Amino acid sequence: MTEGQWKPAVEAVSAQKAVEAYLDMLTTEGRAPKTMTKYRYVLNRIADLAEKRRVQEVAGLDLNFLDAYRKMRSASSCGN
Repeated sequence: MTEGQWKPAVEAVSAQKAVEAYLDMLTTEGRAPKTMTKYRYVLNRIADLAEKRRVQEVAGLDLNFLDAYRKMRSASSCGN
């Protein structure tokens, strides 16, 4: 029962803002430049796909989204 218990409002976060925050955290932790390049590439592809699929917030990155990402990766690796 939650009556009488205060809970702070949770703000929805966009995929792009989540990617930026995560990359900032990794930079703060001092990750190697080569590692950051790899992270940036993958995370920006995820943010781009989220935008194309009109995913408004991180909570929308569900199993359907992951399947679409896998399909995108397969299509791009076959095209190389």
